[in-house]
Amino acid sequence: MGASEEGTARIDVLLEGEGQDLATASKTVSDEGGEILGVGTYREHWGESAVCYLRVHDGDPERIAEALKQRGYTVLGVHL
Repeated sequence: MGASEEGTARIDVLLEGEGQDLATASKTVSDEGGEILGVGTYREHWGESAVCYLRVHDGDPERIAEALKQRGYTVLGVHL
């Protein structure tokens, strides 16, 4: 999943709402100069919106997170 790679970050976002899917999030990361090394999802409780975590390389993770927010995603955290 890329966690042991130097220079990576994990960005956690909620996948909820129209147009807030993995494909759109992936394009956003790419548009901001990042590359996705790994993806996963989990739910805190069954029935809640899925949390998607993106392991990104290259690009500025804070800038990527801001771009995701601008596209309507709820960013739960950026983990360097």
